[in-house]
Amino acid sequence: MSKRRGREEAEESKPEELTAEDRRAKHRRDRARRKAGRESASRSPWRRVLVIGAPVGVISVVVAFLVVSNLPTPCIGLVPVPTSSGVPAYPPAGTTSFSSTWCPGATEVYGTAPVLTININGTVVNLPASIGKNNSFPGNYECDLPVLTEPATFGFPQNTINILSDWNYAYNLSTFFDVWSESFSHVYVSATSPSQPIIYQSNDILGFTTNGTDAVRLWVDGQLSSKGPLLEISTLDNQITPYPSCLGKVYGTGHTIAITYSKTATPAVVRYSVGPYDATSPANPYAAGLLFDGPLPHFGFLTPLIQEISKVNFFSLQWLALRGLAA
Repeated sequence: MSKRRGREEAEESKPEELTAEDRRAKHRRDRARRKAGRESASRSPWRRVLVIGAPVGVISVVVAFLVVSNLPTPCIGLVPVPTSSGVPAYPPAGTTSFSSTWCPGATEVYGTAPVLTININGTVVNLPASIGKNNSFPGNYECDLPVLTEPATFGFPQNTINILSDWNYAYNLSTFFDVWSESFSHVYVSATSPSQPIIYQSNDILGFTTNGTDAVRLWVDGQLSSKGPLLEISTLDNQITPYPSCLGKVYGTGHTIAITYSKTATPAVVRYSVGPYDATSPANPYAAGLLFDGPLPHFGFLTPLIQEISKVNFFSLQWLALRGLAA
């Protein structure tokens, strides 16, 4: 009995021999238990990072794109006119080929409309129409340069400069005056200055130069500017719909440009007595000591009388009194 029991226990302790079908079935059961969470399966930490990080990365990229796309960046990047191209100029008058000239084609890269006011000692000089336009080519071909003016009937304010460019060039005031001088030989300012040269420099506007009493000044949006002829006008649009519209969002609209020629300063002028007559002259340090001609205002019901008395030259009265005594 003891030997039989020993053999049975030995046989029971032997490892179970499984067939191929049994092993596949056991593998399926084990895999099912792992999926059901009955048995923890060891996983790579990088897999977890990938599963969590991928959606976060996608969301971050989308958010960054939305933020950057809403930043006020210009639609086009304006660059200076290449030196090799020179300033916009008309092609030769007798040519029949316009493939490599400054005359723009049918498609403009951008368009703005700055307004320029020129004031010479109180006289406004209006820009003539058809600056930058020429129709004297064969076959009635018209050459419109990228910087030009149009008649007021086109709906633009007076003295508007139209920039309609096939290139992303940044034009300045010097460019405009160059085109103006190509289109016209001179400019009418007034009856006393009917034929002035078309020129603009930091000290010269239409032949009126800076001197001891008058100066050329440039104003942008009401503020003095030292840029002079180099002032970029492409981004100083005065209208509300520049093309493309994002130029207005970046640089704003409603800008003003003004060139003035006027007195550098208004000197202090005070009437004071110098003998038997009055004169106009710079401020007299002794004028403040005069009773009625002093700098203080006059008040009260005697104002009209005081104003009349202030016209009396007391030095002249003194001279007359002394002469009467001498007689």
